[in-house]
Amino acid sequence: MPHPTKADLTGGYMLQVDRVNTERDNYFVGVETGTNFMIEYPAKDDTSGADPEDFTKYITNFVNDFETVLYSDKYQDPDNGYEQYIDKQSFIDYLLVTEFSQNIDGLRFSTYLHKTPGPDGKLRMGPVWDYDIAYGNVYYASCHKTTGFRHNSHDPVHIMKLTWYDRLMQDRSFCVATVKRWRALRRTFLSNENVNTLIESLNDILKEAAGRNFKKWPILGRYVWPGIAPYAETYREEVDRLKYWLRQRFWWMDGMRCAKPHYRLFSKHVRRPDPPLLQTFTYINEVGKSYRKGDKQAILRTLAEAAAPPHCWTCARTQNSNFHGQIKWVVLWLWFRVTDISFTWVVLWCCVVCGGVVYSRRRRQQRAMKDARRDSWPTNMYEYESVDKLV
Repeated sequence: MPHPTKADLTGGYMLQVDRVNTERDNYFVGVETGTNFMIEYPAKDDTSGADPEDFTKYITNFVNDFETVLYSDKYQDPDNGYEQYIDKQSFIDYLLVTEFSQNIDGLRFSTYLHKTPGPDGKLRMGPVWDYDIAYGNVYYASCHKTTGFRHNSHDPVHIMKLTWYDRLMQDRSFCVATVKRWRALRRTFLSNENVNTLIESLNDILKEAAGRNFKKWPILGRYVWPGIAPYAETYREEVDRLKYWLRQRFWWMDGMRCAKPHYRLFSKHVRRPDPPLLQTFTYINEVGKSYRKGDKQAILRTLAEAAAPPHCWTCARTQNSNFHGQIKWVVLWLWFRVTDISFTWVVLWCCVVCGGVVYSRRRRQQRAMKDARRDSWPTNMYEYESVDKLV
């Protein structure tokens, strides 16, 4: 990256949003957002080009001018709005990478930006960095789920986040461009087939080293911060879990829409596509195999996963995968087959069970709406514009 000089202070620059050491770091504070921006390049003790005070003043004024325009009434102006300061495509791509990976550190820690040199140089997002606790590999702030967005999360963990995207999403053109970009990526690079092929190709390269790693550090099947239960027993299971998590996350993001009247992203997909009955029989088969092997711990682990509910690390609570609600019909059928009971008692028992099903389903719907409001989805799930109508 070119070094700013005394004759040309326009760039290049590398900034980072992260925790600040006030005594060591060269940083400034955004005039509108209060975000701490650390100047990573050039270093504050670098005297090979422009004076440190001069280039610090230049990049500070550039970012603050951008924030002032972004939070003004004319921010959507095509000539004098925010687009004169930023590379719109890089902002969209960075957001999508952060969102589909559910990166809990995204937009708050290890968030890098860079400014290209020249009078027309713009601010770009990236490079991407620090994804060790992304892709569901974290138990807090709802980042283990395959639902919800990071940029508009109201979780206390995200108080320090870079809030530019909250404002950018209110621009109709930015919101629509984000959804269109996601759809284009899903048809090509981020299709399920391409992603699975990539994961398997990397697995072929890493599996031998992974065996040595887990032999040296036997952490499989146990808690390692900030992982979430159930813990994988094998490396292959970890790979399969990643593929399953991504498939569910992509499915949820495929429902992205732009909500009105203040444009913001939400997904029309609330429920998981997996049939609950299929999940039930999957657990029955797992318990049966473990019973035949005499593995009591595996039986208990399977039942615990089912009662959690089974895939709570990949989905919202809106699913109908409550273990007891699914398994009771199988238990009831078996009970009637092995006992001699009158038809009247059968009818009464079915009425009680059906009443319980209706009540539990209503309770789940109430929890679903509560989760929807918490994840910043519109109260009216149909209050959105389709991208096809906007373009």
